Amino acid sequence: MSRAVAYCRVSSARQAEEGFSLQAQEETCARFINENGWELVHTYIDPAVSGRTVNRPQFQKLLNSLEGIDYVVTWRVDRVSRSLEDHVAIRAALNRAGVQLVSVTEQLEDTASGKLIEAILCSLSEFYSADLSNKVKFGMERKLKEGGWCVKAPIGYINTRIENKAVIVPDEDTASLVREAFQLYASGDWPLTLLFKEVRGRGLVTSRSSLAHMLHNPVYIGKVKWKDAIYDGAHEAIIEPELFERVQNVAREHDAHGERAWKHSHYLKGSLVCASCGSRMSYMLVKKSQYGYFYCLGGHTKRTACDEPYVPVVDMEREVEELYQRIEFPPELRKRIERELEEEVGRREGQRASRTQFLGRRLTELAKKRERLLEAWYAEALGLEMFKREQEAIDDDVARTDRELAAATVELQEVRSIIEIATRLLDSCYASYRSASPETRRKWNQALFESITVTDRRVQDYVLAPPFSFLYLRSNVVLSFQPDAPVGASHERTTLTAS
Repeated sequence: MSRAVAYCRVSSARQAEEGFSLQAQEETCARFINENGWELVHTYIDPAVSGRTVNRPQFQKLLNSLEGIDYVVTWRVDRVSRSLEDHVAIRAALNRAGVQLVSVTEQLEDTASGKLIEAILCSLSEFYSADLSNKVKFGMERKLKEGGWCVKAPIGYINTRIENKAVIVPDEDTASLVREAFQLYASGDWPLTLLFKEVRGRGLVTSRSSLAHMLHNPVYIGKVKWKDAIYDGAHEAIIEPELFERVQNVAREHDAHGERAWKHSHYLKGSLVCASCGSRMSYMLVKKSQYGYFYCLGGHTKRTACDEPYVPVVDMEREVEELYQRIEFPPELRKRIERELEEEVGRREGQRASRTQFLGRRLTELAKKRERLLEAWYAEALGLEMFKREQEAIDDDVARTDRELAAATVELQEVRSIIEIATRLLDSCYASYRSASPETRRKWNQALFESITVTDRRVQDYVLAPPFSFLYLRSNVVLSFQPDAPVGASHERTTLTAS
């Protein structure tokens, strides 16, 4: 009795999971083998694998198990291969092993005309697959040139449809964060590693590599890059071309000189700004002496000609403590601030609910997009590598959306934490700050101050952070601050009163 094996293949995961076509192939091959009186030794099945490659797990097992086999039975020739070159190589391997290829639905004869017909069938299959793939690529390129957008939107944008045309529009939740990232990097004060930590802390969900790619992507100035060409896009730009060019210049400078981020941390780091040149003040620790210093990052990196001296950490800590000592909130203003802060919590809660609904809709859209991708893969309009990339992109988008859902709740909890800190500050700024841990001091500094400017080793001025700055503006509060005493000296208390 002759011995035969069956080979079945489908192109999409959807077919493999639902059994569409795959089960029919298996049953048809088994029935054909039985009707011919052959013995079915084994059925090899490759689910969700393209026919344009021979690197299929089960097919490779079949080629390595031809000993004692007389026939390889398949539903159609294109199940074995959609490439004429691969088909010829497979045919040669089968001939060397003395194995005959049999198609259930096509008449394959071991004659000159039969081989010609077989080659034509394989060529037609290859042409259909390549033609469909080219049409998809051409359609994608044409849509991009016309201002459409047929792939996943970059961070800061969302996919949508306008007049039945797939486009991207700025995402109101992340576009401002993207703009801030460009502005920070353009200042030259933020190496990529520090910038990544900063933007993540502000709520921009991204990876370090994605952030680096984002800073060089012309999509944010309204352009579309496809292959090696750049076209004018129809979407709205998030940043100005001048800002984008400054970012490219800073990136080239960093590439030339290399980036170096100090790993040491201090609770005042991020709050202090050089009054002379406007650069952030960074922190360093002299290992031999274990003494810490703050220094102007602009002058240190030679980005500016600033010559502000290094400031011992102990002096800077004492200056900020005395800044808290000089600030006092009158009772009527404390009540107003507490009320406004509670209203802010309520507003954030409403935003979180809206954001949660939006993210839920995005997950639904991603599920539909996954289905369309599988349909294109089943039609073999996409190659294996492109299919994997698009599938991974969808998986990343789903994971990012899930993280954003979780982050929405965490963000509200953090806001409540800042509110709690703020109300405690209102009671007794100086005493509360002095008794706080370094991490709590960091949170209080970030909650109360947008920046604290320093010159000649002293605090010169400060800018209040929202919502305090907003409340002061609404309350007509007069802020007066005169640093008229040297470091370590006692200062008169500045009372913040409503005029």
